[in-house]
Amino acid sequence: MRRIRGFARVVLVLLVGLGIVLAEAPAATAAPVASFAVPDPGVLFDGQRWVIVDTGSWDHAGHVLTAKSPTGPWKKTGHPLLTGRPHWASNTDRSVWAPSLVRGADGNYVVFYAALVAGQRKARCIGTGVSQFSTGPFKPTRRPVACYSGTKWRPYDTVKTEGHNFGLIDATPAQINGAIYLTYKTEYLRKDGRWHTTTRLLQLNPADPRRTMANPVHAGGASVKIADSVNKYIEENPVLVAHGSRFTLFTSFGWYGTCHYSTRFRQNADLWHQWLAKKPHALSIPGGTCGTGNAQVVASSAKGWRIFFNGHQGGKPHKPFLLYVGKVVWKAGRPTVPALL
Repeated sequence: MRRIRGFARVVLVLLVGLGIVLAEAPAATAAPVASFAVPDPGVLFDGQRWVIVDTGSWDHAGHVLTAKSPTGPWKKTGHPLLTGRPHWASNTDRSVWAPSLVRGADGNYVVFYAALVAGQRKARCIGTGVSQFSTGPFKPTRRPVACYSGTKWRPYDTVKTEGHNFGLIDATPAQINGAIYLTYKTEYLRKDGRWHTTTRLLQLNPADPRRTMANPVHAGGASVKIADSVNKYIEENPVLVAHGSRFTLFTSFGWYGTCHYSTRFRQNADLWHQWLAKKPHALSIPGGTCGTGNAQVVASSAKGWRIFFNGHQGGKPHKPFLLYVGKVVWKAGRPTVPALL
C-alpha cells in the first residue's frame, strides 16, 4: 500500500511539471434525513425511539415526529403538540417556537416552548406542558416557567424586561447526573439596531420539571446569566451537555434563514460560575450545507453522541431549514463532528 501511494506521488509531480493541473473533486453535499422541513428541532431519545418536536402551531398536527433511527425514516404524528391554548398565551397567534422535551423522575414527559404572550405582538415567554407519552399531546401548564417582569402570569422565573418586545425563547432542558436544568435565550432589539441576547440557566425539579428549584447562586431558584452578547447577529438556541469533567454550552450564532448561521460552543468546569469569561469556539460541521444552526446535541447509550441541526441543501438559503444529523466525537474533551450520517 505504501508503494502504491509513493508511485501516485511521483505521477502527480510529473503531471504538475508538465503543466497539467488536476481539478479537485467537489466536496460531497450531505442529504437531509427527512423529506420535509423540520425547523428548530427539539430532540429526545425515549429509550425506544427518537422523538422530535419542531416550530409550528400548537393546535396543528405534523409538529411531533418519530423515528427508530436518527436518520429516519421520520414520520409525523397525527395529533397536535398541545391539548389546548396555554392560559397566558395569545388568543389569536397559536404559534409555538423551538419546543424541546425531557422526561421527569415521575415518568411523565414535559415539553418546553415559546409562545406569544396574550395582548402582545412579538413578546414571547417560556411555557410547559405534560403528558405520560413522549409524543404527547401535552396538557399546558397555567403558569409559564419563565417570563419577563411586569406580567400578571406569575412565572416561576422572572427576568427583568429591557423594553418593548423583549422576549424569551429557545428553552432546552438537560439531564445531568440525575438533575434537570433548563437553558433559554432572552432577546431585545436595541435602538442602535444591534441585538442584546443572553443565555440563562435554571435548575428544575426532577420530579416535576415544570417547576424551578433552588440553585447554588440563588436560593429562590432565579435563573443565572451564563452568556451575554451585543451584536448585529443573534446568539440563540442554547444547549447544555456534560462530558467528562466539563460542561459544554452549544449556541447558534448569525441569522436564521441565511448561510451566515452556525453552531459554536463554550466550555467550563463549573456549572454555575465563570461562564461569562468563556469565549465561544466555532464548531466545524462537514457536509457542504449552507447554514449549520439550531443544533441539538444528544446522547443515547446505544448509539453515542449525535448532533441534529438545520441546514440548506445545495448551498442556497431558503426557509424553513432541512434536518441533518451528524456524529459527535470528543477529542481532548472538545466536541468535533467528523461526519454526517
